[in-house]
Amino acid sequence: MQVVDVGHTVNREQCLGQRGRLHAFWGVLAEHRHTIAGAHAWGANGDLRPGDKYLQANPYFHTFGYKAGILPSVLFGTTMVPLAVFSPDAAMRMIDEHNITVFPGAPTVFQTILDNPARSGHDLSSLRLVVTGATVVPVVLFGWTGTFTLAPAAFGTE
Repeated sequence: MQVVDVGHTVNREQCLGQRGRLHAFWGVLAEHRHTIAGAHAWGANGDLRPGDKYLQANPYFHTFGYKAGILPSVLFGTTMVPLAVFSPDAAMRMIDEHNITVFPGAPTVFQTILDNPARSGHDLSSLRLVVTGATVVPVVLFGWTGTFTLAPAAFGTE
């Protein structure tokens, strides 16, 4: 039996090159040490803590769901609350019913919640951290900071 080492490759992430073409044969090789360090940095920067209830609408097969969802929850002891299929109504209902404190997603996720006429019927005040990025973040989202921190994340391109 081979022992797993921090320097062993844990997964290969597919990525798009600067011309938008999939690097099917290359991808990014991620080692255990980098995966855990990245998940720890994400959780530390978000001040994740054991009392947090973390709504996870990002798919677990995607690097964001895995490295910014499952792993930080395990490392920091947050309660994972999975949302299998995103809809603004389902997300608002879960935030309200489960007192969700952490919710990451693409800007479109939060724009659909802001634009939803049913929003006023849900208590979203338990949110303390909303993380968005991966594309242009509309200015209107920066005004939606009632009782929580909007933490835009930046992702570079080649």
